This record gives sequence, C-alpha cells and structure tokens, in this order.
Amino acid sequence: MKRIFIGITVLITLFLMLLLFRSMTSPSRQKDYPAVSIPEISPEAKRHLAEAISIPTISFGEESRFDSTAFQRYADFISRNYPLVDSLLEKKTFNDFSYLYHWKGSGDERDPILLMSHYDVVPVEPATIHNWRQPPYSGAIVADTIWGRGAIDDKTAGIAILETFEQLLQEGYRPRRDIYVALSHDEEKGGSRGASSMAAYLQERGVRFDYILDEGGAITEGIIPGVEKEVALVGIAEKGYLNLELSTSLSGGHSSIPLGTNSIDVLTAGLARLRANPFPARISEPLKLFFDYLGPESTLAMKFAFTNADVLEPLILQGLSQIPQGKANIRTTMVPTIFSSGIKENVIPKVASANINLRIIPGETVESAIAYVRKTLDDDRIRIQAQDGASDPSKVSDVESEAYEMVCRSVREIFREVVVAPHLLVGGTDSRYFAELTDHIFRFRPLRVNPDNIQSFHGLNERVTVADLENSIRFYYQLVRNSAS
Repeated sequence: MKRIFIGITVLITLFLMLLLFRSMTSPSRQKDYPAVSIPEISPEAKRHLAEAISIPTISFGEESRFDSTAFQRYADFISRNYPLVDSLLEKKTFNDFSYLYHWKGSGDERDPILLMSHYDVVPVEPATIHNWRQPPYSGAIVADTIWGRGAIDDKTAGIAILETFEQLLQEGYRPRRDIYVALSHDEEKGGSRGASSMAAYLQERGVRFDYILDEGGAITEGIIPGVEKEVALVGIAEKGYLNLELSTSLSGGHSSIPLGTNSIDVLTAGLARLRANPFPARISEPLKLFFDYLGPESTLAMKFAFTNADVLEPLILQGLSQIPQGKANIRTTMVPTIFSSGIKENVIPKVASANINLRIIPGETVESAIAYVRKTLDDDRIRIQAQDGASDPSKVSDVESEAYEMVCRSVREIFREVVVAPHLLVGGTDSRYFAELTDHIFRFRPLRVNPDNIQSFHGLNERVTVADLENSIRFYYQLVRNSAS
C-alpha cells in the first residue's frame, strides 16, 4: 500500500511539473512592430465630439417618441463639420437617418473593408439625471474629459472615423482598395431599419468584404485578473440572441376562494426550474483562444491556469461560474426580463406571461436553446413562443487571417505596450446583419475601460477622455493606411 501511495504521489508530482513546464515555455502570441509616425490630431476633434454628444439622438422603445429633429440635426452636423467626407465620398441614405459612405479605391482587386458605428444612444432614466456629474446631453469638456450619453457607446468611434477620413482627404490620400463606412441610427433598438437595410442593399449588389470592424471589445485596465498590462480585447465572435415568451392560461376566480394552482404558480415554478438548471458550461473556441493569447502574458498562477485550460477545464469553469462576467463567457445565459399577470388585487388571474432573454454561446443554436428550455420546463401548461429578432451565434473569425493581423498590428502600432487578445462578445452588435458578406468580423473600440468608468456604459456619468478620442483617431488612421495602401 505504501508503495502504491508513493507511486501515485510521484505520478501526480510529475504531472504537475509537466503542466508547470508547459506554462513556463508557452510562447507569446504578441508581435512587435516598428514605431509609426502619426500626424497631429486637429484640436477641433474634441469640440466635434462634444457637439455630437449634445445632440440627443435617443432610441426610445416606443416609435412614437422618436425625435426626427434631433437625428436631422446630427446629419447637418456631419455635413457641416466634415465637408470633404460629405462632398467627395459616395453617400447613400437608408430610412432617412442611416448612412453608408463609399470611398472608391484606385483599382486594387482586394475586397473592400467596412468600418461601422452607430450614433443613436440609450435614454437616461429621468430619476437619475441629478446623479450625473455633468448634464448627460451637455457634451461638457471638463479636465480633458468629454461627458455625456454616447461618449463610450458609440459616438466617439463614429467621430473618430469621420475625423480620420476628413484628415486623409485633406492630405490627398487615395486608398488602393474600396472602403465603406456604415453609420446607423437604430442599433440600440435592434438595427432593423439601419444596419439591416444597409446589409441587404450591399448583398443585393454582390459586395463582399475582406473584413468588417464594429463596436465590441476595448482596452482594459486592471479588469482581467492576473494580467498586469493593458489588454486590447478584439471580439472574434458574438453570442446569439433569443427572446422567449412563456405563458400560462388556467382558471381564474376570486381570491377569497383560492384554487389549488393558478397561472402565476405554474409560471413561477417553471422560471425557478430554469434558474436551477442553467445551460451546461464549457470552454468555447473564442474563450480557448483568449486563454492562449493571455496565458504567456499573465502572472504565474494565471499563466498556469490559462496555458493548461484543456487539462484544468473543470476547475476553470467552476471558478468562472462564480462571477457574472465569467458565467456569461462559458454558457448560454437566460434571465427573465418581463413578468406580467393580474389586473386587480382580489382577482386570481387566468393568464401569466414572462419574457426570458437568452444569449447563446457559439456551438449552440436558437433551435437547440429552445429545445433545452422546453426540456427543462417539462410542463405542457407553459406555452413557449420565440419572439422576432432571434439570431444564432456568429461565426468565429480566424485569428490566423491577414485581416486579424491587420487589426492587431494597428492596435500595437498605436498602443505600444498593450497585449492584444481575441475574445467572445457577450452582447450583440449591428455587425450580425453583415455575416453573409464576409468571413471576418471583428468587434473592437480603442477606448480604455477600467473599474472606474466601465459602469458608465449605459449607466451614470458616461464619459471619454480627450486622449482616448485622439488615440481612436490615430488607430483608425493607421488601420486605413495599413489596410488600403
């Protein structure tokens, strides 16, 4: 027995030593590039962003609250401040307020590229306005910071792209390949009138892109445990999207004579079963690549975990399951977002309904997600109805492609010490409408996010530094020159 114990101990020790050796010898996936010379940024850029933020291009849930005057002001703002873009590029308008710009190249046979942004913003809750340090639609510039709704999501990117194009046109630059820019006006409502229409138009004309760059990841500071450097997260895939309406219809009556079971009882029990039985956790392809790229750049403990994720998967999944962001990266999530039942306090309702929102991990589909919900509920009294707007997870873009290399190179040339890593975007973007037009969709904004400002995304005190705006312009400037020269 003692010999068996010693033998097992030796085997475990050798196994751990092998894993340690593997982690210590894992090569870096980062590439170094020579420093580049970037022109000075116009001092007008920050004032342009401030003005853009001051125009309340709000996407409300109700179409009746759409303020066409504000969106027309934004169109006039673009024409006034970017005259070369407005006059020299082809421009097509979709449903009044989404714009597709086409900068024709000098004849290169390479497929064009598409840069995307949206300029609509989510509303500010009226009850929270007094908690803002600067008025949410002021565009105030205070201490080299530009304040207001849309600063992060997503007006800075749109302004940075326009500033880049205006500057390149002033310099007389002519791209060798075609470049498109899509500025949409309804991303926050699902993009059905903006991005969807633009994608359909391009598909009808047989346009195919080398790559597309939309919103998504950012440059994180102090957010990823075990990684001391800043990390530029480039989204190579996004989760699918699904809303399911669950409803029950049973006998109602007067509350003074309760029935054995009513619609609320049945539906809440079903929701409880869904909560108690989440989708299975697993390491998807984007998450595996995230580990591969960050492992060599991490502190010892995280390096050991990241580089041996294939062996330590159960432990890693257990750890990630303890934090919300971790859970979102390892499984299809589902959460009730709307519950409706009852008309009066003394009436037992006949009907109860709830909406559950699912974000589907790559490797699963809308169909498989519905099947899992149906199996978990296991109750014929609960009707399941998929709502419009469902989408499967996106394809995973190839990190070995020249397109991914182009994005990473542009990041590293501007942000010299940043680690670049692929990741899975847990939210959705307009880029999903263009999935059939390219093999490579990347989701990245060159904005720094940290524990201090990350909560301002769709929340209070949204803001961006002037330095981030200027670096965004530098990034797009370099990306265009790298991609189209």
